[in-house]
Amino acid sequence: MVQANPQILQPILQELGKQNPYLMRLIQEHQADFLRLINEPVEVTSLGQLRRMPQSVMITPEEREAIERVMLKE
Repeated sequence: MVQANPQILQPILQELGKQNPYLMRLIQEHQADFLRLINEPVEVTSLGQLRRMPQSVMITPEEREAIERVMLKE
């Protein structure tokens, strides 16, 4: 919802602060985690449930070589 309509985030947070100050304090203390969570891509299933989409990870060529070595040993 926030990804499609980012301008609603501030009013939602203001209302949340009124209704649940403890949760708002946790969000403020962990802003980076909160922002990462709300920016993760999600998919709505046919049953209306939210499912997180897999994220890609950037790796260096050296890390790729190390991964390939480990995979070849298996």
